Amino acid sequence: MTEKLLVIGAGFLVNEIFQLATKTGLTVLCTNKTHGLIHLDIREIHMIEKVINSTKPDSIINCAALTNIDEIEREPKTAYDVNSTGAGNIAKIAKKNKIKFVHISTDGVFDGSERLYSESDKTNPINEYAKSKKLGDNYSWDVVTYKAIQPDGTPLWPDWFGKKEMERKKKFYADS
Repeated sequence: MTEKLLVIGAGFLVNEIFQLATKTGLTVLCTNKTHGLIHLDIREIHMIEKVINSTKPDSIINCAALTNIDEIEREPKTAYDVNSTGAGNIAKIAKKNKIKFVHISTDGVFDGSERLYSESDKTNPINEYAKSKKLGDNYSWDVVTYKAIQPDGTPLWPDWFGKKEMERKKKFYADS
């Protein structure tokens, strides 16, 4: 039986994860319209439980986030509901069901005063988006199966994006 991966969210990252994971033979279930919509509002913990009970994934990757910074600055409550409470809801259900869990954060939790960061560096989110993501990170951290910052402070860029994109990102961080 193939392993089932549930990818929560929408957008570029979800599409890239879907492409990679299907190539490796995983059964990939997504909550976006492009790859077979499973309706899920992560603000509602009972909806997450229902999706988990019906799909029985072996792993979850949480890519869900509200990211429109201008909109979030005008209406921060919704961002906190999704980026913080929603992430925490997914983490709780993953832990309860002993499901491997990956939570996607943002480099926005750091203020940009340093070149590279590690998990032990002090965060300093400077806008409501970053603050809401940081709170979601806090809610998720103990449940997360894989951390996505390498010991040297560079983000972990698995070969989801291909070698050209990995080289571009490495160059970006080396030049910053």
